[in-house]
Amino acid sequence: MPTIHQIRGALFEEVVLFLLKRSGFTTIDDTTGDETLKGPRGYIKVIGRGGCHQIDAIADYVLPRPFSHPARLLVEAKCYSSKIDMATVRNTVGVLKDVSEAWATADGPIPQTRYHYQAAIFSATAFTRDAERYAFAQDIYLFPLEQSAFFGGVIAGLKRIQGAAFGTRARKNISVDLSALRIAVRDVLRGDAPMELIFDIAGGDQTVWDAFIAEAQGLAGVLLAIVGKTFPLFLVPARRVVLDELGERERVELVYSGGGWLVRREGETLFSFDLPPRLLELYAKDGVLDRRRRAALEGDWFGDLEATLVDSQGRPRWIVFDLDEGWLGRLRMEASRRAGE
Repeated sequence: MPTIHQIRGALFEEVVLFLLKRSGFTTIDDTTGDETLKGPRGYIKVIGRGGCHQIDAIADYVLPRPFSHPARLLVEAKCYSSKIDMATVRNTVGVLKDVSEAWATADGPIPQTRYHYQAAIFSATAFTRDAERYAFAQDIYLFPLEQSAFFGGVIAGLKRIQGAAFGTRARKNISVDLSALRIAVRDVLRGDAPMELIFDIAGGDQTVWDAFIAEAQGLAGVLLAIVGKTFPLFLVPARRVVLDELGERERVELVYSGGGWLVRREGETLFSFDLPPRLLELYAKDGVLDRRRRAALEGDWFGDLEATLVDSQGRPRWIVFDLDEGWLGRLRMEASRRAGE
């Protein structure tokens, strides 16, 4: 039987999957017709070279990319009170390596289906220095969300999920079918099922579940933006309609005040984000961001911060955020400041 931390992590993953749909990802619900997966809904396992790995939070990037197998994202989320250490990243690296090599065969038939796997870890707290260094070396994406102000309501909703949400005072050995619960939450978030489905499974305080679902649905989506085509930022919108109001190009500024903010030149705050400081600094020291920045300045068609947005009708479009000249310096300064905390 799961602990409260395991339950929160599973529900955190469901929120991330729900929000990523506006960035061009679609949730994998079952294994039908997919030879890389096995198991029923709620118990999905990804087939690796050395074994099978239960990974219930999987999303495919629906937009095709040239010279690449289809992209598949493996999502892990943690809702702890302490920083996430290297052990969590190391486990993710092992899984990613194994599933990425599943197609390898010495003498047998070559599998017909192959994905370019990527892995991301989302956390309600920061990551340790060692975790960030290891993630950089192993190409694992880290997304702390503690200081992303507009995501605060979701984190607060997750932390309100205590034993009382299941009719108990316990924090361990919670009597609930976690797979059934996460499927119910997934369906309710999409609008495919009524809230009563969650209540029937959890059997506890209904107000906790109402508040949690309301916070997640209130965001409607996020943007997974790329700095210099290299470093990802998880942009959380200020209002539900922000994503639908964005133009093809937006002139914005980066602001820091208790977290990161993307603000229109006219003063309207569009997004909040958190920053893995040492990880950003590693990208900068490696010279990757500086090289990308110089390349960007060579052509006025090339933006500083870019994202794919899928509109409410399911049509993808490209959003370019034009940043002022000092944006990279401010990013690096903030990363250095937080790395020294």
